[in-house]
Amino acid sequence: MLPSLEEAIAAIKAGNKEKGRKLLADILQADLENETAWLWMSSVANSDEERRRYLKRVLEINPDNAAAQRGLAMLKQKRTQSKPTAPPPPGGLSARLGAAPPASPDPVPPPKAEEPPPPPPPQPVEPSELTLKDELLPPPIEKPAARKSVQPDAPPPRSTTDDLISELRGSPPPVVDETPPVEEEPPDEESPKKPAQPKGDGVIAFLNSERGIFTLIAATVAIVLALAACVVLNLVFQPLAQQLSPTVAAALGTDTPTATFTPSVTPSPTSTATPTSTPTLTPSPLSTRVVVDTPTVTPTLTRTPTPDRSQQNGQVIGVSSGDTITVLLDGQEVVVKYLGIDAPAVNDPALGTEPLGEEALAANRILVEGKEVRLEMDVSDTDESGRLLRYVFVDDKMVNEILLRQGAARLILTPPDIKYGAQLEAAEQDARARGVGIWGLQ
Repeated sequence: MLPSLEEAIAAIKAGNKEKGRKLLADILQADLENETAWLWMSSVANSDEERRRYLKRVLEINPDNAAAQRGLAMLKQKRTQSKPTAPPPPGGLSARLGAAPPASPDPVPPPKAEEPPPPPPPQPVEPSELTLKDELLPPPIEKPAARKSVQPDAPPPRSTTDDLISELRGSPPPVVDETPPVEEEPPDEESPKKPAQPKGDGVIAFLNSERGIFTLIAATVAIVLALAACVVLNLVFQPLAQQLSPTVAAALGTDTPTATFTPSVTPSPTSTATPTSTPTLTPSPLSTRVVVDTPTVTPTLTRTPTPDRSQQNGQVIGVSSGDTITVLLDGQEVVVKYLGIDAPAVNDPALGTEPLGEEALAANRILVEGKEVRLEMDVSDTDESGRLLRYVFVDDKMVNEILLRQGAARLILTPPDIKYGAQLEAAEQDARARGVGIWGLQ
């Protein structure tokens, strides 16, 4: 497996230059145009000449590499300063530091007769000290003020890439120098700057890369899932919206919800029906009516200013069966069918008179005939026959519930008219448990 450049840099920073050199050699053998690897190889070179060749190789790949130019400039300055210079004048820095002057032949003593001429005025010490410091001390580490191309002096014949690789692979282990070279400071990985590419080329390169392909696939999948979710939500909520539209229309169909209408005509009954005996529901072994729960189709109501029909007061002027009455409402006679219950039929064209039908009719008459009732609407207004569907209250007592508790009717809950569903169901369960009325036939 080919080592990574990060492993080589980590090894060099940890002080293992030999390992870093080997890793860089493997990287360069696979990629000869890796200028960063060549730059790091120059930091672990065994000699200045070898370092110079590596830096020149970096400039061959990228002539604008500032780190390589800076390193070559420092090598050139170091080579210039290492040339032999004239011995410093006596009395310079060496004398001040107490260093022994260089050996010289014994001077010939001057004639005693003549006095030595007065010594010349001493020269300023600072320039000579600075000169000697520049000669004795290593050059300061300074970054060049501006980027400029360094033209090396008469470089030796340019070595080929194969020669550099063979030198890297076959070179003996480097001797670790105690004093790090000036350019041994790890170059900034971000310092090599490549020519800026056009933005369009970068986008195309990203889309052609593996990461770009994965990004496009993920975006496509997200769009497809969003469209599928929209379709599913439409299929799920559209029927629900159609089902709730009558409810919303009924709730919002009145512009004056606070108006209360009272009957304009109040008839005075000439006679009052006073039952002398309470009819008793006697079960007889006859057939039992099977009630089929069929959904009630309610028309969509339009929002027009209409009277409040949710609660109305009326006068009962007739009782047709155990669950149907005739009410004088706003001066008109309307047929009202009790919501949530179904009593045995009486004189029905199709069913005739069912068992306990007469008893249920008598029980209903006792409860509501000739009395003022309050009609309360649920969701549906009328059934398929045009009868009003209402909960009927006499003195705040629900007649629908009373008939269920007496066993005079069965519970029929048809959504969405289930406002008092739990209350009516409890009443029927009580009649079942006691076995009264129609539940005594079973």
